[in-house]
Amino acid sequence: MKSKFSISFILISFLSLFGQENINFEQKAFEFYKDSIIDKTSSKINFVIKVQDYNYWESDCTEKYTLKWQDTMFALVESKNNIKVKNINLSNDNRFKKIKKFKKGDYPRTFVISNLKRDENQNFVTIVETYKNEVINYLFEMDIYGKVINWCKGKWIGKN
Repeated sequence: MKSKFSISFILISFLSLFGQENINFEQKAFEFYKDSIIDKTSSKINFVIKVQDYNYWESDCTEKYTLKWQDTMFALVESKNNIKVKNINLSNDNRFKKIKKFKKGDYPRTFVISNLKRDENQNFVTIVETYKNEVINYLFEMDIYGKVINWCKGKWIGKN
């Protein structure tokens, strides 16, 4: 009886450690963005597939969720130390043109900023669209499973 309990305990522990799916919050936010937000007939968007490790841009959306500069800088340090470089899979979506880095005049261009985990149940991913004279941010609040709970479209309000 004791050995069956020990084996069951070891098996459950093993499954809980290695059986959990590693959620790619950035990919899930991008899927929501491309399927629910951008126009299906829009012109080609230059898209940097490498997830960016910038801190969060100050926008009306970051203010809405009371994200502060200190939160975003801490997340930036954590992401650089703990997360391998991720790429976004475009799934052959012909609305996007893959680019490796920004070049002058590559408008519109879009990129994804790495996940900010505020607490155990709250994750934030930002997708940034840049145009010649405008920057738009989409801030996605996600649960622990990568499901979008809420999102906000905002403008960059930081200083140049």
